[in-house]
Amino acid sequence: MTSGDFFSAETHPQMAFVSTRRPRTAASV
Repeated sequence: MTSGDFFSAETHPQMAFVSTRRPRTAASV
């Protein structure tokens, strides 16, 4: 998991969950 993915998920949880490139990224957070 990259810092960019974590930052995106941290700022926009819902947005990251929908527009995430890797499903496991959203599941991790």
